Amino acid sequence: SDHDLLIFVNIFHLQTPESSLELLRKSKESLAEGGLICIADHMVTDEQEAKPVQDRFAMLFAASMLATGGGDAFLLDEYDTWLAEAGLRRVAVLDTPMHRILLAGHA
Repeated sequence: SDHDLLIFVNIFHLQTPESSLELLRKSKESLAEGGLICIADHMVTDEQEAKPVQDRFAMLFAASMLATGGGDAFLLDEYDTWLAEAGLRRVAVLDTPMHRILLAGHA
């Protein structure tokens, strides 16, 4: 548990919900107290009301993942559930032109 920052870019959309949770659990074990996990990926805030351009792009991306045989653009609520189950919490969500960046730390 000595890492101050763990960065995952375009990793979670390739995982299953189960492997995402396992990855977060293992990440927490190697995270120093006060450290952060940074996840930059396609995330959807609300699939019913896709207003921000990031939501629309993430939903189109998720549809394209169906054609490749796996993966998904997960909802922020799903990330929050995994974080809580792994003993972590969301610190912030930042929007960039194509991705959302989720910052998480110890619960």
